[in-house]
Amino acid sequence: MSAAIFQLLVYPPANGWQRAVIRPRAWPVPNEDRPAWLELYAVLHSRLFPDPGRVIAALQLWRLHIGGGAALLSRNALLWRPQFGVGVWLDQPPPTLWTVEEFLKAVPGAGMRPPIYQVARLAPEGCDLLAICKDVGGRGAWLAFSVTCDPEAFLQTEAPLYRSWIEEQSIAAHEFFIPLLKAASLSAGLFTQRQRHFAAVRNYMRESDEDGGLLVVSESPVQPLLDSIAALEPAIPVAGAAAAFRFRFAGAGGR
Repeated sequence: MSAAIFQLLVYPPANGWQRAVIRPRAWPVPNEDRPAWLELYAVLHSRLFPDPGRVIAALQLWRLHIGGGAALLSRNALLWRPQFGVGVWLDQPPPTLWTVEEFLKAVPGAGMRPPIYQVARLAPEGCDLLAICKDVGGRGAWLAFSVTCDPEAFLQTEAPLYRSWIEEQSIAAHEFFIPLLKAASLSAGLFTQRQRHFAAVRNYMRESDEDGGLLVVSESPVQPLLDSIAALEPAIPVAGAAAAFRFRFAGAGGR
């Protein structure tokens, strides 16, 4: 496996959470860097999610058009056993379908947001989530987080709490909801009001198109975790980040 160079951006803690973003040299991850990216994710997954029975993993369906993800999901539906719900931004107003105002302000040629941030929760036999990630990871569709309780109980308990403030009935009617975050979300005022939806979460990783990389949210500092698997070198600071590093990665034994 060829080594790839990544960037680690560490942001100040917010609302009791540690947060960082791992960026590749381009986003989505270039094909030649995907093996190193997927190996890096596998290491982080094993460290942050030691109990497979407490992990919720999902695909962000609005990103599946990249890299043939939609076809992969279709071909592997029997193995991956997708369950369809909605991703909800915890730092934004209640989700709605497209509005007249959005249509009027739309710029020709510029993409509009998805009308519904639909997600496919994955529930494969044996919880072999990493095998699925190897097929779709690195293109902006992957999301996984661990909870302190049974995942089914978490989703069932959270659903009515989301419905209490989601006004769009066609969205509220979905069976379950998945929290969506970007790095800046955790310091937003609306997130502070909705932290109850994150109370049972322990660690969270999302391929974030908004951040151009992998967002890592944890109860514990993220930098020491990366420092244990790669040699971090100081890099040029980035606006909003408390620290920036670059590192080369070619596998768990290649630091």
